[in-house]
Amino acid sequence: MCIQLIRASNCRYAYISYVIVALIKEAIPNTSVERSKVISIIIVFTHKKFKHDNGMIIRNDNNIVIVID
Repeated sequence: MCIQLIRASNCRYAYISYVIVALIKEAIPNTSVERSKVISIIIVFTHKKFKHDNGMIIRNDNNIVIVID
């Protein structure tokens, strides 16, 4: 669950390379992240199509993020 976008206060959506503050809703047991913990993450891939300047379009099945300390 997204809490706040770091880049701008009036932004509604996050795209690739945005840093956001998020809340963990589900967690796999015996991992370093815990449920109901607030963390900072960076978005790597999104489900929405992303078009490069050369015309190539990238689309993933899931959103992929990296946890930042």
